[in-house]
Amino acid sequence: MKMSKLKQIIKEELEKYKGGLYQAKVGDTLWIGMSGMNGKDRSKVTKLYPDGKIGDSEGNIFNPDGRLYKSTNIRYQKKSNPGKIISAKLATQSDFNKEHKQIKVDFLRKFDWDKMDIFELEKIIDQLPIKQANRVGTSRFS
Repeated sequence: MKMSKLKQIIKEELEKYKGGLYQAKVGDTLWIGMSGMNGKDRSKVTKLYPDGKIGDSEGNIFNPDGRLYKSTNIRYQKKSNPGKIISAKLATQSDFNKEHKQIKVDFLRKFDWDKMDIFELEKIIDQLPIKQANRVGTSRFS
């Protein structure tokens, strides 16, 4: 293996997300979660401290491993959340893709399909990569 190829492989491995906030840069998006909380809040990295801590746009300060160090936000303060673990992680492209897909799926679930007539619905179903095999039943009454 050539040295340039080896350097390229090492560089690609270093650029991959490994966990924690060690690779954080100003402007990166963070997902902030708390144990027992269903969703996650979004924030941006605004400051990198000399001791390795990371500050975000909500006034939180995190250790490089992602655990909360200090917060000005009442929602995440340790005194109002005893025993809760609050941590952050960098948002990856797959996280954004999953979020975007979930928004689209929720839209389709909440859409009022009764407004559309059957022909429009059949056109939509024909676009799907799955097949539906049913047909309209017949009755002797109109």
